[in-house]
Amino acid sequence: MKIFNRLHEWAADRFSFIQYPNVRGPKLQFFKCQMPLATRLFIAVMSMLTISISLAALAGLLMALYFVMS
Repeated sequence: MKIFNRLHEWAADRFSFIQYPNVRGPKLQFFKCQMPLATRLFIAVMSMLTISISLAALAGLLMALYFVMS
């Protein structure tokens, strides 16, 4: 246990306005918490596919409206 935490606990025992320290384990590295690469690639490809299909449908709708109005 670090000396700072020991001093903090000692002070918390002696003085009522000092709270006990929150002792946590070491933090996980960010890259260990991420999704697997295959999952991220799948999500990216599906997102681009959805956007391209939506844009194609919008272009078709706009062309149909253009021909109907003219």
